Amino acid sequence: MKYENLLELLEKNYKKNPTKGALYHKEGTTYTRLTYKELREKVKNLADSLKKLNLKEKDSVALLANNRPEWVISDLAILSIGCSVVPIYPTLSNKEILYILKHSQSKCIITELKNHKSLSKDIISYSKEIIIIALDQEKEGKTKSFNQLIEGKNKTTYENDIKKLNRETIASIVYTSGTTGPPKGVQLSHGNFLSNIESIVKRLPLTNNERVLSFLPLSHVFERTAGYYTLLALGGEIYYAENIESISKNMLECSPTVMISVPRLYEKMQNKILNNLPPIKKRIFNWSLNIGKKIRHKKKKKLIDTICLAIANKLVYSKIKKKTGGALKFFVSGGAPLNKTLAEFFYGLGILIIEGYGLTESSPVISCNHPKAFKFGTVGKALDCSKIKLSEENELCVKGPHIMRGYLNLKENTIVKIDKDGWLHTGDIAEIDKEGYIKIIDRKKDIIILSTGKNIAPQVIEEAIKTSPYISQIVIIGNKKPYLTALVVIDKENIIKFAIENKISYDLYEDLIQKEEIIKKIENEISEKQKRDSNYKKIKKFAIIKGEFTQENGELTPTLKPKRKIITDKNKKQIEYLYNEKR
Repeated sequence: MKYENLLELLEKNYKKNPTKGALYHKEGTTYTRLTYKELREKVKNLADSLKKLNLKEKDSVALLANNRPEWVISDLAILSIGCSVVPIYPTLSNKEILYILKHSQSKCIITELKNHKSLSKDIISYSKEIIIIALDQEKEGKTKSFNQLIEGKNKTTYENDIKKLNRETIASIVYTSGTTGPPKGVQLSHGNFLSNIESIVKRLPLTNNERVLSFLPLSHVFERTAGYYTLLALGGEIYYAENIESISKNMLECSPTVMISVPRLYEKMQNKILNNLPPIKKRIFNWSLNIGKKIRHKKKKKLIDTICLAIANKLVYSKIKKKTGGALKFFVSGGAPLNKTLAEFFYGLGILIIEGYGLTESSPVISCNHPKAFKFGTVGKALDCSKIKLSEENELCVKGPHIMRGYLNLKENTIVKIDKDGWLHTGDIAEIDKEGYIKIIDRKKDIIILSTGKNIAPQVIEEAIKTSPYISQIVIIGNKKPYLTALVVIDKENIIKFAIENKISYDLYEDLIQKEEIIKKIENEISEKQKRDSNYKKIKKFAIIKGEFTQENGELTPTLKPKRKIITDKNKKQIEYLYNEKR
């Protein structure tokens, strides 16, 4: 069946299985469910209330909230009346929020009570209507209670309203993270999203029994398409994590069949697994891991292989899988490069991470691996909706029905991004092998050109170095410089453990990271990870940064990619010191 709009996904499941759970959220200590019937009823009620606020077709409505059922209810209600959803990250500053509201000309903003309390007077003044989630009583003036708005009675126009929507209707204006200037509003239609969803469902072995644990921000198009719309299309169940710290606990509670994340979660999971192993168990673990890496990929296994896998499963694999809830089919990784070594580590333990790739401008998925046809170190083959090619500079270009309708009010930027033949220039340097598997080398704009003329892709080196248990984050510097340097954030837990084991005395953590023994340890870790690299690719000097790079400080995008310019500007003095030859 070919859908005409995103609301038809809800309609299909409401008619097919109205009493099935759609959304689950935590109330106290237990998860509470919202069935497809209840979800539809709330969407209809809110849609009716939004129309009474004088919202008209093609108006923009901003949505500023964390992942929760009300996000989905708001999204579908806004879409149903022909308006465009403008998702806003809760971590953005007031200045950034106001810019998006004004640029998108949003007529209304739906937000959470805690977010509303931190909004500036300028935002409050600009917004014509403000709807607050978790506000029980309606206030005077422009502020409305979400809870009261979903109790509407007149729902006669809902079915007729969604019939007016088609694949060309603009569904959302999604603002890019703005790593190289002001964020741009990516216009995505119902058809953009639907063509991507249809290709994802065709590529991956998914059923209507899928359960996901949602924690990546719904404001990001990756989670919205892969972890929300695709589940809605399948008739699956979506559980919302309480917060990033509760993911391990929530996995045990909801037993997800699929989990969608960025590589950072898998890096933390790996560290947690390795750090909790006593010496005797570590030997058993390493044996099991090596057995998995050597044998699991074999199509034809010998009897001894099967026996070894069974023993390793009893001793290690089953216990690791149990910690994910016991029902996991595979992880999905996107938003940033997944280190090949990390993928092989989890595969050795019997947990497959399927890596994919995409952009906001492509709704977002362009390619992904398949559980039975994958290559670690690649982002898989292009989806059916994606036609791909490499430019003369080896930049990956893509064309298809999932490509954006252009940047809002930025015609010149759109022309630069999408050429006259309809090819979207991704900005990523890539390779495509004979079988069609895509390998992303680095962002075109991030390629470092040394003063010697050598070109270096920093992401490849950074991902390799981050496999060290002692290095949490790293940003490599060197453009127009004679050699590479780096800003390093060390793993606090592991470095403290190292200090205790090696009897390194210190008073404060800030003192510890400046100790000669610690600096030498980090130097050795970097050297070990780079031992096969050419000399010009090796990091000659580094500075240890006291705190982590965070979204809140504006140093990371919502998918945890570093904003290199902001990070280098903030650490200008340290970088100058690294290139001071008198040092």
